[in-house]
Amino acid sequence: MQFYCKNGTRKERKTDRMNLDEVAMSQSIKDVFQKSKSKRNASQDYNLKRTSLQSRIKASLKEKSLEELLRKYDDPGNASEDKIDQIFSETNF
Repeated sequence: MQFYCKNGTRKERKTDRMNLDEVAMSQSIKDVFQKSKSKRNASQDYNLKRTSLQSRIKASLKEKSLEELLRKYDDPGNASEDKIDQIFSETNF
């Protein structure tokens, strides 16, 4: 991973701290909202930082109520990824 400095030179990033897997993040949020996993277990299972998961959950709860999010995450057996994408496209982080 490289980035450009103010003077135009390239540098290597020391960490990949902002490199999040959005699919894993949305799946972990879905698991937490459906109460199938705790925040800690979801973050460990999807290899995410617990604090990042907590901040995303907090941001999504600011935008919509828990009942609305649960209704959108409630899937009658056929897992539709469109619902998850729709929720995150509507929510501004």
